[in-house]
Amino acid sequence: MKVRTLLAAVLLPAALLGPTALRAQDLVKDALQSFPTQSVRLEYSNSAKLRKLPDYTVLRQRYLGPQLQKLEKSLSQLGIQESDVDELVLGWQAGSSGLDLNGLALGRFNSKSVATSAAGAGFSPSPMADQTAYCFGPETTDMCAVVLGDSEGAFGTRSSLAAMLEARAGRAANLSSNSQ
Repeated sequence: MKVRTLLAAVLLPAALLGPTALRAQDLVKDALQSFPTQSVRLEYSNSAKLRKLPDYTVLRQRYLGPQLQKLEKSLSQLGIQESDVDELVLGWQAGSSGLDLNGLALGRFNSKSVATSAAGAGFSPSPMADQTAYCFGPETTDMCAVVLGDSEGAFGTRSSLAAMLEARAGRAANLSSNSQ
């Protein structure tokens, strides 16, 4: 996917929404600097706005697939609830068994609370690209999560999250550096 097309598809609607979309633009810009060039698809969602819709429960059941349901359940073991996530950029990249999901989230994340919840749930911290990750199983296809700050977090399979963190740190190419 060409970066210009991706930028137009994501940033143009955000720009049309006016000042309230500035935070979304920041998240999308951050995502482009975080997702590796192997990413084949990105999706933006404003979860806080979606939760206010009268038919949100029906929409949620329809569009929250098994992989995201499993992730949501895993994140709850770290003390991160659905209501803690305000905005989300999901990305997919080719993995060993199909497409690996990873993502960047804005919301309310407290690294000390996450560490306490992780210890209580039996998850050991794992160093990953200068960050502390909590992985929900021993396999490379198991999901992991990282608190990047009080308002930002990232998740993905071990390999996709590691690639994302390396791209974010500037040690690997990211989508904003991809000129295709």
